[in-house]
Amino acid sequence: MAVALLALFVALGGSAVAAGTLIGSRDIARGAVQSIHVRDGTLIGADVKDQSLTPRDFRGSVRGPQGPQGVPGIARAYAHVYRDGTLENAAAKSIGRVTRPATGTYCFYLPFKPANAVATLDAVRSAGIETAKVSTRSDASKGDTCTGAESASVSLVHTDGNRRTLKDGGFFIVFN
Repeated sequence: MAVALLALFVALGGSAVAAGTLIGSRDIARGAVQSIHVRDGTLIGADVKDQSLTPRDFRGSVRGPQGPQGVPGIARAYAHVYRDGTLENAAAKSIGRVTRPATGTYCFYLPFKPANAVATLDAVRSAGIETAKVSTRSDASKGDTCTGAESASVSLVHTDGNRRTLKDGGFFIVFN
């Protein structure tokens, strides 16, 4: 009987080793192993293909604790301006109104006189535009289209060889 038990253990142990060497990743059909088949905490970075995970896959699991409140900003007004002169409401503060009296020219009405302003082109909505020219003073003698009660203006400049033209585009602007 002891010989029979020994033979049984050898037979079972031997087949497990054989199965382990005969089945590889090529033998498993794509999609056959699903989330319910994997025990939590057993996968490591090497088990996942690079660039295959999105933020949605993490569901907040890799977020640390919230940091302290930052220092308040000094911007008196700011906006994300679309090419047609409308503002992205979620990204605008203290902008009374924006007009677009001519192609590539945007006039800002503010509740204060800005000391300075900085405009940055929106890379997605400003293809072909090289420069955002900002003026906090209106001067009709220099060709400013925005004259009167406007507080500031932005001109989006496209250069084609030696020729400079104004072109509509999106941009971000901050006033102090």
